[in-house]
Amino acid sequence: MLSWSQIRHGFQLGVEGGIVAVLDPKVRRWFLKTLTVLAVSMVCLYVIVRLLVHGPLAFIRFLNWVSWYIFGHDYLATRQALLNAGASVDWALGNLPLTGVLFVHTVYPKPFDAMFMTVVQTQSPAYYTALVNWPHKAPLWTMLKHHAQRTWKRVRLGCLVLVLMAIPVVGPFLPLAANFKLMMDIVGPGIAAAITAITLAIPGTRDISYPLFKSILACQQLNRELLDPFFTRLKLTPKNRRKWLRERQSLLLGFVVGFYLLIQLPIIGPAFFVIAQAAMGYWVIHTTSLDALAKEVVADPKPVKH
Repeated sequence: MLSWSQIRHGFQLGVEGGIVAVLDPKVRRWFLKTLTVLAVSMVCLYVIVRLLVHGPLAFIRFLNWVSWYIFGHDYLATRQALLNAGASVDWALGNLPLTGVLFVHTVYPKPFDAMFMTVVQTQSPAYYTALVNWPHKAPLWTMLKHHAQRTWKRVRLGCLVLVLMAIPVVGPFLPLAANFKLMMDIVGPGIAAAITAITLAIPGTRDISYPLFKSILACQQLNRELLDPFFTRLKLTPKNRRKWLRERQSLLLGFVVGFYLLIQLPIIGPAFFVIAQAAMGYWVIHTTSLDALAKEVVADPKPVKH
């Protein structure tokens, strides 16, 4: 169940951590370096995606024109469909900054990790010493493989949902069941049932509820990515990681919701991801004590130094 007081506290920690990222000289130095890496990577990724998509579309348009020139058929409908496809790709690229940011974060995590640790070091040297005992040694190939596995899992789940939705009578209610399960884990069964009932009784509310559920899932994903420098050091098992996240669910939601909205902004959105990564270091040391930190470790690292 969500706690509104903890949500407010999590939001406050996010604001304070963001201020630290911008004003602290040591953190600001890493902030600028990381932002530069992210900006250059995002531009390169954007150009590559455009070339991979618009290149073939331009070639098909050329073939369509050649076909019209030789055979004299009406090519306008095909041309318009191809132009619409290109416009859809441009719209998707402009409205998915979070996807690109998370991809860059996975491929090249070093500056994000360094900035996270710099915040921890400046705010709590003892905490920094404790975390250093579990060095960040996740190789690039392992992280890429992990990212690919998670992406493939989501793709399979999405395909399964699409297939099940095609089943008569039962299919249309599948998204409601999924949304109910998600909301029940967050706000409890009572409120989740009420939201689902309203969505079912008033079909027009689906245009509001579905984007809301999608945003909640995106916030959860963003939290996991921002906590990656912390989790990889502690080497938590998936079960303990989920337990850790559930115990701090309200604090995490309050922390991430503002950053999630700001990251969606065009052009300047990625800068807020960098700020969020720095602020997460501040959030961690204020929500997980050193004693709790030692208890979370399930591997066989060096002992925590107090």
